[in-house]
Amino acid sequence: MRSIDTGLDMDGDDLGSRSALPERFADLLARLPRSAWTNTRLAPMAEQWLAVHDWFRGTLGDMIEAGRVRAEGRCDDQAYGAYILPRLRQFIDHLELHHRLETESAFPELVTADPELESARALLDRDHVQLEERLLEIQAAAQAFNSSLLSDESSEAFAMQLIASVAQSERPLLRHLADEEDLVIPHLTLGNKKNISGA
Repeated sequence: MRSIDTGLDMDGDDLGSRSALPERFADLLARLPRSAWTNTRLAPMAEQWLAVHDWFRGTLGDMIEAGRVRAEGRCDDQAYGAYILPRLRQFIDHLELHHRLETESAFPELVTADPELESARALLDRDHVQLEERLLEIQAAAQAFNSSLLSDESSEAFAMQLIASVAQSERPLLRHLADEEDLVIPHLTLGNKKNISGA
């Protein structure tokens, strides 16, 4: 497996703090801006990529909403656990597989086809490392919560920790998904063309 440079030596790269892609990606973004996607026939692979990302967004949103329901006292810990634990397991398994396929296969293939994407690949790979750290924190919180449900100890504090861990993953994951789409969808649709007419 290819090693990943996790050094964040460029301003604006860190997933935890960036609010948009760094300026050095402006030329890549100009190929097919997101604002032009609705009037462009996207490649089938691009459509599939977006659909997978939409599933992650929707599932994460559902889990965060379930946490709000529990935090507001509209369900108990047993009901919250029955809902969140299997969905969280599926979400994490799917996200880890998705990222592994990207890092080991999809991204290298994109760079082979278009070497200008190398810097983008490096950024997205570093995102994956940071997101994996978040997923490990969520898994630990989920395991602690599940253990508390199976014991005689109070589970409320563990439920609240899991709710917080899931909610804290929203901003970095949504940032990563959006930035990855902005970098990858144009290439999947246009190939090595530099831009699309009218974009």
